[in-house]
Order: sequence, then C-alpha cells, then structure tokens
Amino acid sequence: MRVQPSTVVEIVTWPELPALAAEYAAESKADGLPPVVSDWESYDRAEKAGMLYVWSAVEDGRLIGFISLVVAPSPRYGVLVAQTESWFVTKARRGTGAGLRLFKLADEKSLELTGRHPQVNAPNDSDLAKVLPGLGYRPVATSFLKPVAHA
Repeated sequence: MRVQPSTVVEIVTWPELPALAAEYAAESKADGLPPVVSDWESYDRAEKAGMLYVWSAVEDGRLIGFISLVVAPSPRYGVLVAQTESWFVTKARRGTGAGLRLFKLADEKSLELTGRHPQVNAPNDSDLAKVLPGLGYRPVATSFLKPVAHA
C-alpha cells in the first residue's frame, strides 16, 4: 500500500473515486443537509490558494482512501487552524492501516503549518468516532442541525 501526497486533479482522475465517494457520502450523511455534490473546482481553488492539502491511499493500483486538510486563519482565535475536511477509507480496506497512515500525513502538515493537531469531525457512532479517542482526541463540541421543512 502506498500513502502519498496528492492533488485534487489527481484524486478526481481515479476510476475508483465515484464508488468511493458514494460510499463516503452514504456513511457520512447528515439528516437535514442536501445530498453530497462535491464541487471539485472549489477544492481545486482552495488547494491552489494553499488552504487545502490532499493525500491518497493506493493499494494494488487502486484508490482505497483519501484525506483532505483545510488550513485557514481563525478570526476567533487569531491563528491558523487546520481541520480534516474529508477522511475516508473504503470499509473493505479498513484495518489495513491506510486510515492511520493518511491521518499521520495530515497531522504532520497541520503541526508544520499551525503548530497544532487538526480538528477532526466525525459522525456520531461512526467508525471514525470510535477510533479518534485512541489517537488522543476527545470530544469538545456537538454539532446541531435543524432540517428545513419543505412543502
């Protein structure tokens, strides 16, 4: 398995991406938000602006996972902060170490650029939410979402 820095352009060219993205969207779905429709041009612009970093996990020539890190100034804290924007490994390849290796690269970049570990969001009761405490992370907030009633 290879875990490596990538670009948005590289990620979108992988033939496995549509299936991987569909699996990720289904697993991370939040009631009240619209279906996921990835805006690759926005990802590309953020990457070119130095605000988005991407890594991929490849096994036997196939994309099995990815992680992206958004780094931006926080007006609230007055410093650069990093947050994982997407972090996913196909369920069939979890347990291979791909997810942890991806996160290690994102964590190193976060420490390099901000001096801090990244913030990580995880859906309640997800595999990721179960893994994060073992990486030294603890819950610090709860997100709330109120769906809009459609007529």
